[in-house]
Amino acid sequence: MRGQILKTGSGRIFTGAALLVGALAFASFQSRAKEQIVSVRRSTFTEAVYGLGTIKANRVFSLRVGVPSRIRKLYVRAGDEVGQGMPLAEFDEMMPVRAPFSGIISALNFNAEEIVFPQANVMTVVDSKDRYLLVSLEEQGAIRVRKGQRVRASFEGWRRERFLCEAVGLYPEEGQFQMRAHCNDLPPQILPGMTADVLIEVGKRPNVIQIPVSAIRNGKVKLIRGSNDLEVGVSLGAIEGGWAEVASGDVREGDRVRVPEEAK
Repeated sequence: MRGQILKTGSGRIFTGAALLVGALAFASFQSRAKEQIVSVRRSTFTEAVYGLGTIKANRVFSLRVGVPSRIRKLYVRAGDEVGQGMPLAEFDEMMPVRAPFSGIISALNFNAEEIVFPQANVMTVVDSKDRYLLVSLEEQGAIRVRKGQRVRASFEGWRRERFLCEAVGLYPEEGQFQMRAHCNDLPPQILPGMTADVLIEVGKRPNVIQIPVSAIRNGKVKLIRGSNDLEVGVSLGAIEGGWAEVASGDVREGDRVRVPEEAK
């Protein structure tokens, strides 16, 4: 339809160009309707190192014998809770072996009447209440870790809660780097052997301008500054929790950014 005119009783409607302009305006309106407007924020950025941690017991007792012996009697089974001084096992020509502390029988490797040879582990007792967090780190992350830094750990099944810990030591082990952290108020359901996603706070930078990562398209972000719409090129710094530091680019506190609905 090119330059056609539809005549009505009292006027003319230009159906070609007018409909095209209307369609473009409607498409623009729809596009804008699918956007979310989010304010640029200025905040203190926490620099972090990430690692995978495992809960360990501070006290572990492995029952072994010095000479070949027959197990006369077992007083416990795997999974039993024992108190300090409770009997664990009795061997021929030996007094019953007792638990050196309260804990859980985490392993039982022999049955009654079996012969145990020297250095074989008959059973293991772990103190499941006296725990620490051991975190494996890459070299570039380990360089930034210091004693006393705050550590946050999250466990499978407890994702909504992060448990606070404190770094107490860092050491090399067989080509890897291990950080030991002391954790307060861990619930009893978190047992030795369970793993955690770990964040170590290694520094803070104040007055950082941040924008939503999802607002960035091809290195640019659409801004609203006052009554003006702008498109600004940006380069990013650190990213955390869906927000990115603006390392360079004319983005100011008070600006608002357009975030496409499908990117939220």
